[in-house]
Amino acid sequence: MGGSASERLMLDEIGLRAAASLDLQAAALESLFDKYCILPPIVSRRPDVVALSRKHDAESAHRIAATVAGMTGAEEVRFLAADGTLVGSSDIDAVGNAFDSEIRQAVEQAREGRLGR
Repeated sequence: MGGSASERLMLDEIGLRAAASLDLQAAALESLFDKYCILPPIVSRRPDVVALSRKHDAESAHRIAATVAGMTGAEEVRFLAADGTLVGSSDIDAVGNAFDSEIRQAVEQAREGRLGR
């Protein structure tokens, strides 16, 4: 009888520790994602980015995107025109229409006022 009670206590303790560890890891992951969610509103306020929305300068867009990606650790930063044409990207090999299905979904979310990713 005593063995099963101590076993239950030990399993409860392990469960509590696992739940606490999971909560901590989830909070760390959420914090990492939050960093990227606030990136578009912050970047969009830069005067050089505002200028891109008017003149679609690919060279400047590539330079700015590479700088932002380097400073934030983002895998890729893209600037798109309203019609989905790629203005510039931190990936120098990216060209043309940037509307693959993942980007299309992100653009639709942005049009709905949701934060980027």
